[in-house]
Amino acid sequence: MTICLILSAKIGNKIGHVKIIKISAFIFIVAPLFSFFSFHFVMFTIFNLILPCSAFAMALVPLFTCMYSYYSENKSVATAMSIGSFSIGAIVWNIAITLSINPDNIIPEIRTEDPNLNFFMKDIADKVPKSMNYAYLGSGILFLVGSLLINYN
Repeated sequence: MTICLILSAKIGNKIGHVKIIKISAFIFIVAPLFSFFSFHFVMFTIFNLILPCSAFAMALVPLFTCMYSYYSENKSVATAMSIGSFSIGAIVWNIAITLSINPDNIIPEIRTEDPNLNFFMKDIADKVPKSMNYAYLGSGILFLVGSLLINYN
């Protein structure tokens, strides 16, 4: 991720920050779709974890650069608002995914030898991939719409 952050700053200066944001949003929303065609764990990890996270990291520096172009006098307030938005977004997505997977707040029923390690029944566990796809789709759509609306001042 650090490499993506460094590269995004250098590439953004050459081809434009808005282009980096739009390309990253496209990769973020399209990459998880390729995991449907591969059932190998390595490919699943690449398309559901590495590429979307790298795309998001590539967009961070250009996002802040575009934001600072509008709020050059109040960078600290703009930074605080954006970091606060990331935090609120994480809380909202966490609640939404938890409600979509286990809306009745059922406790894990499958016990193991380790008292701290318990598992859910199949009906709850089967909801995880579908909920993750909805989460990717929702955040990807928001990212894509936002990338189309962003501009450099």
